[in-house]
Amino acid sequence: MGGSSFRAMMTGMMLALSACSSVHSLPPPTFASMDGDDDRIVRVAFDQYGAIYPDAGTDGQPLPPPEMARQGDFGLRRYYAGLGLPYDQAAIRAHVAGLVKQAMARHHARRLVILIRGFNNSYEATEQGFDFLRERLAALAPDPDRAMMEVYWDAYTSGTVATPLVTTSFLSAIGSSNLAGQCGVRPLLALLPEGTDVTFVTHSRGAAVALSVATDPPEDKGRRAERCTPVPPSPTRLGDVALVAFAPAVGDGLVRKDDAVPEDLFQFFDRVYIGFNHADEQTSKTMLGIRLGGSVLGDTRLASDERYRDEIEAASGGRMQHETFTQKRHAIGAYFAAEQQSRCLLWAGRLREQEPVGCEVRR
Repeated sequence: MGGSSFRAMMTGMMLALSACSSVHSLPPPTFASMDGDDDRIVRVAFDQYGAIYPDAGTDGQPLPPPEMARQGDFGLRRYYAGLGLPYDQAAIRAHVAGLVKQAMARHHARRLVILIRGFNNSYEATEQGFDFLRERLAALAPDPDRAMMEVYWDAYTSGTVATPLVTTSFLSAIGSSNLAGQCGVRPLLALLPEGTDVTFVTHSRGAAVALSVATDPPEDKGRRAERCTPVPPSPTRLGDVALVAFAPAVGDGLVRKDDAVPEDLFQFFDRVYIGFNHADEQTSKTMLGIRLGGSVLGDTRLASDERYRDEIEAASGGRMQHETFTQKRHAIGAYFAAEQQSRCLLWAGRLREQEPVGCEVRR
């Protein structure tokens, strides 16, 4: 059997084996924007269209019950309209932006750190991942007065450990990650004070949320029922803006359009630093030792394809750089286990002052 035929067969097997139904990642009915235990942390959550969740009980609005996670197409605007309840996204954004400003002022923080996790994560798994990320940041780039915003998006979950077989979750998550950035995070950041410095720290498909703040993603033609009218990116409002992306599960449509890096990407981001890993079995779509490649079943080539990475870095004029990881596992814990490379990325993203020895990246 020829190589292309074998890859096609393996792709079909992946789709068949991943055919288990994925469900929406919804926040709990008690969701609140402020962390009751840490006043440096603000939480924000978005539905599959990038619409923002209110705090539980705002204007008498109940949050969607857990069973709504199994609805094929779920949106907050239709949900509240069906209940005959008000839903004012502008007011909710203003409330969350106000909390961020208060957290930064309270701790005299000039830089806001935005944490975004990847796909196939329930709200609870994402919350645990943020706990881990904050612990690693405290260990590798300590700053007791760091202000943080945790972004929860509809990452979908199949209820299984993330493997190359969790394809339905990823294909569903592509559109919701793009809209979470374009329709959710982008207008929220436009409410922050001019000159605010920002560092995004992302894992996997979380990079798409961050990148869609800067550049409009491809239209998701299957997701139009509650499509937003996006505000244009605001490249000059913020201060220094960096993206630190571990295993960025993205490719064409975000970091390359019409064979070129989109201009607005680096009008918004001053620098993009990626944790690159050719051996990552998830982003390289490797199953049973067979490497299908990052262009199959959702483009993830920036994370694990050297040729693609080199082309994008060259086109960026030095504003995209990478650190090299070598483990096979895709989990964020596996990346942070490589402490040297992780320190280098966090330093490049201006989250630690002292430059580690032996970094590939520069700032």
